[in-house]
Amino acid sequence: GKGIDYLIGAFKLLRPKYPNLFLVMVGKGPDKERIEQRINMLDLDKSIRVIDFIPNSDIVQFYQNSDFFVLLSIEEGVQ
Repeated sequence: GKGIDYLIGAFKLLRPKYPNLFLVMVGKGPDKERIEQRINMLDLDKSIRVIDFIPNSDIVQFYQNSDFFVLLSIEEGVQ
Protein backbone atom coordinates (compact mmCIF):
# COMPACT_ATOMS: atom_id res chain seq x y z
CA GLY A 1 0.00 0.00 0.00
CA LYS A 2 2.99 2.35 0.07
CA GLY A 3 4.06 2.19 -3.57
CA ILE A 4 7.65 1.17 -2.93
CA ASP A 5 7.80 -0.67 -6.25
CA TYR A 6 6.97 2.62 -8.00
CA LEU A 7 9.78 4.37 -6.13
CA ILE A 8 12.29 1.68 -7.06
CA GLY A 9 11.13 1.79 -10.69
CA ALA A 10 11.43 5.58 -10.84
CA PHE A 11 14.87 5.39 -9.25
CA LYS A 12 15.94 2.87 -11.91
CA LEU A 13 14.85 5.33 -14.62
CA LEU A 14 16.65 8.29 -13.01
CA ARG A 15 19.89 6.46 -12.31
CA PRO A 16 21.42 6.67 -15.82
CA LYS A 17 20.88 10.44 -15.95
CA TYR A 18 22.06 11.00 -12.36
CA PRO A 19 24.77 8.38 -11.69
CA ASN A 20 25.56 9.75 -8.21
CA LEU A 21 21.96 9.40 -7.07
CA PHE A 22 21.65 7.32 -3.88
CA LEU A 23 18.44 6.22 -2.19
CA VAL A 24 18.00 5.39 1.49
CA MET A 25 14.77 3.63 2.36
CA VAL A 26 13.77 3.36 6.01
CA GLY A 27 11.39 0.81 7.43
CA LYS A 28 10.82 -2.86 7.81
CA GLY A 29 7.80 -4.99 7.24
CA PRO A 30 6.56 -8.20 5.69
CA ASP A 31 7.71 -7.15 2.18
CA LYS A 32 11.27 -6.21 3.12
CA GLU A 33 12.84 -9.39 1.72
CA ARG A 34 10.90 -9.09 -1.55
CA ILE A 35 11.91 -5.43 -1.87
CA GLU A 36 15.58 -6.27 -1.30
CA GLN A 37 15.34 -9.04 -3.92
CA ARG A 38 13.87 -6.59 -6.42
CA ILE A 39 16.65 -4.09 -5.69
CA ASN A 40 19.23 -6.82 -6.33
CA MET A 41 17.43 -8.06 -9.46
CA LEU A 42 17.52 -4.53 -10.93
CA ASP A 43 21.22 -4.24 -10.02
CA LEU A 44 20.56 -1.30 -7.72
CA ASP A 45 22.07 -2.80 -4.57
CA LYS A 46 25.01 -0.36 -4.65
CA SER A 47 22.65 2.62 -5.06
CA ILE A 48 19.83 1.79 -2.65
CA ARG A 49 20.27 1.18 1.07
CA VAL A 50 17.46 -0.25 3.20
CA ILE A 51 17.58 0.65 6.90
CA ASP A 52 15.18 -0.92 9.41
CA PHE A 53 15.02 1.98 11.84
CA ILE A 54 16.41 5.44 12.52
CA PRO A 55 16.15 6.76 16.08
CA ASN A 56 14.24 10.03 16.44
CA SER A 57 17.42 11.65 17.73
CA ASP A 58 19.12 10.96 14.36
CA ILE A 59 16.25 11.67 11.97
CA VAL A 60 16.86 15.43 11.73
CA GLN A 61 20.46 14.85 10.64
CA PHE A 62 19.23 12.36 8.04
CA TYR A 63 16.85 14.97 6.60
CA GLN A 64 19.54 17.67 6.63
CA ASN A 65 21.95 15.42 4.70
CA SER A 66 19.34 14.61 2.06
CA ASP A 67 18.56 16.48 -1.13
CA PHE A 68 14.91 15.42 -1.05
CA PHE A 69 12.39 13.36 0.91
CA VAL A 70 9.72 11.03 -0.48
CA LEU A 71 6.73 9.88 1.56
CA LEU A 72 4.91 7.16 -0.32
CA SER A 73 1.24 6.36 0.10
CA ILE A 74 -1.22 4.66 -2.19
CA GLU A 75 -3.77 3.22 0.27
CA GLU A 76 -3.23 5.14 3.50
CA GLY A 77 -6.17 4.58 5.83
CA VAL A 78 -7.98 2.19 3.46
CA GLN A 79 -9.29 -0.98 5.02
